[in-house]
Amino acid sequence: MTAPITLSLLPRSLLFVPANDTRKLLKGLTSEADLLILDLEDSVALDDKPAARDHAKAFLAEHRSREGRPLFYVRVNAFDTGLLADDLAAVLAQRPDGVVLPKAGSGADAARLAA
Repeated sequence: MTAPITLSLLPRSLLFVPANDTRKLLKGLTSEADLLILDLEDSVALDDKPAARDHAKAFLAEHRSREGRPLFYVRVNAFDTGLLADDLAAVLAQRPDGVVLPKAGSGADAARLAA
């Protein structure tokens, strides 16, 4: 398996893509962005969130070993939405390179997510 690119400096570019839009996700692979962020949060309507989780899971599984790919992060829904546990259950097994927690209020929120 080929390792993803690694960044020795802060990323130059982050591309947020709705996780339920396969066409945009595939286009993001060729965007030259350092991070491709599969968005399960604001860019996905509430009724579309289950399908977005499935798309994100499949996308990560299919493209994780792709040579020269950007880093894959997943932006999950905030704690207070009640959707976070389902988001994490759907994507963590596919080992994204990172998770973006929106609306974090403090370092304690990051620690809570890590737990």
